[in-house]
Amino acid sequence: MPRITILDEATANRIAAGEVVERPASAVKELLENSLDAGADKIDVEITGGGLKSITVVDNGCGMDVEDAKLAFLRHATSKILYAQDLENIQSLGFRGEALPSIAAVSRVIMKTRPPESFSGTALEMQGGHLLSVIPAGCPAGTSIQVTDLFYNTPARRKHMKSVSTEAGLVSDVVTRTAMSRPSAGIRLFNNGRLAFQSDGSGRLLNVLASVYGPEIAGMMLPFYLEQDGITIDGFITGPGVHRSSRRHINIFVNGRYIRNYIIVSAITEACQTIIPQGRFPLAAISLMLNPETVDVNIHPSKMEIKITGEQNIYRLIKSAVQKALFTPVIIPVEKNLELPPAMSGTLEGKGLRVSPAGEEDRLCSPNGSSKLILNEEKFAYVGTPIPVQSPSPDPLFSVFSAGGGNSSPPLETTEAGNTECSREDLIISLYPIGFLPPTYMLCGGREGLYILDQHAAHERILFEKFYDLFNAGNSGVQYLLLPQTLNLSHREAEIARSNMDFLHKLGINLEDFGGETMILRGVPPGLPEGSEKSFVLDVLEQLVKPAKTVSSGSLHFAAAAAAACSAAIKSGTKSSPAETAFLLKELAAAKNPYTCPHGRPTIICISTTELSSRFKRT
Repeated sequence: MPRITILDEATANRIAAGEVVERPASAVKELLENSLDAGADKIDVEITGGGLKSITVVDNGCGMDVEDAKLAFLRHATSKILYAQDLENIQSLGFRGEALPSIAAVSRVIMKTRPPESFSGTALEMQGGHLLSVIPAGCPAGTSIQVTDLFYNTPARRKHMKSVSTEAGLVSDVVTRTAMSRPSAGIRLFNNGRLAFQSDGSGRLLNVLASVYGPEIAGMMLPFYLEQDGITIDGFITGPGVHRSSRRHINIFVNGRYIRNYIIVSAITEACQTIIPQGRFPLAAISLMLNPETVDVNIHPSKMEIKITGEQNIYRLIKSAVQKALFTPVIIPVEKNLELPPAMSGTLEGKGLRVSPAGEEDRLCSPNGSSKLILNEEKFAYVGTPIPVQSPSPDPLFSVFSAGGGNSSPPLETTEAGNTECSREDLIISLYPIGFLPPTYMLCGGREGLYILDQHAAHERILFEKFYDLFNAGNSGVQYLLLPQTLNLSHREAEIARSNMDFLHKLGINLEDFGGETMILRGVPPGLPEGSEKSFVLDVLEQLVKPAKTVSSGSLHFAAAAAAACSAAIKSGTKSSPAETAFLLKELAAAKNPYTCPHGRPTIICISTTELSSRFKRT
């Protein structure tokens, strides 16, 4: 008697369900994709008990007749493809024909469906993969599917589900990502009878992002668009003011399908490398439209892992598009709703003075000409180019440093309406020094109010870009030391240094092997201050020593430039003259990204005139 047997259909479906339907969120994802493939533009999702008790999805799609309704629950029955070659040109979300039979195998399902041209619909009931009944029914055009008692017949799977709130949260993630992928579809999510999410179906991705993250965060997102080599890249990303501790808010869609892709995420995070602090990640929604023949989605039943032809080119294009979006507008943190220290607040109130909250937030012009609120998360304002200014800047001659000279940049042209328009370079250059605020800040006056410059961060940004360009060009030169220095390295560091001598020489690091774990440092890149040579070389070696990580020359140049800039920048406690500050502002304005240091910290912030007027009761 043979020991190998062919499994019956019910058992096979339950095995397949283990991959397709991992949890309630998986079932919701598959049902939503079916609705979108059916042409629905209105979809309601309702869950109870985190989706384990019940899931109901109702759409206004094309519906099915009675024969198609019965075929839909058979394995590998699909309307999306006919032949094997169709797998090379997938343009629908689903195509495997596994979703409905897999869901029905581990739950109880009632489906009601009607094509718009039919007068009556069909009601079909399944339990544990078995068809119980098929009867005519009156129902709206489209399809509604109710899934109850998910995993009732697979107790081991049900036992390992998370809490009801966690499962509901995962379902919410699926619904919101689906809404982002199809802004033209109005999607609502009800959790235990309460409306938890709603997209308006307007076709505008920014409206969906406002529904997901709130209007404040959406208002701070910068748009980007690029069309090249048959690839269209479109989306929104947050700047330096909004970031999270994980990458999960980077949402990637390829041909309308939510996917996970390390290359694309890396392109986005590297584009933000000096914009946000290390270890933090932006919020982003990026849509890529590619030739379907270059995308292989037949990798895993979840269809979230795909293979893309030409990933390196896509990486380059995404990085370029995101960087252009981040570096184009004027991004200066505007401090709002400043709070006095409790001690000072109590002192003022004790003297009969009432400390009131700041007034309403004002608005600035966005890059597309519309108004955006100055928002409260780290309180960054995105100021478009050009910037309308209602009144000219105060005359530098009346500043505190009038006798010592100020920023002598020429006055900006004034439009017929009396408004001054300036670019981001003009805005920074037009600032005039007022005074020094220990330990490292310079106070400056400007068109929008009081600007506070972190001179170390600003100088660090300027030097970083210069060092980075030199290192990339491979001609940084060498500044030979009058007295060579001895480096006592670890065995690992010494071996790394020996195997990377050519690369170190290109960075301007001249090392001589002295045997064992000892190296003689004879030269460093020009511009490093005295006393920082050893720490700079050790920082570079640290990047080369990192275990189990492939380090590109670009990332090493970045790390070396950041280390050199940090060592050479103005130190805390240094008091710069007005002329030195003016020159620093001029150099900062010419930087590719003048708003943050290489570590993502801001170089300059602004306390707006509105805020100052509110504090002095002049509003």
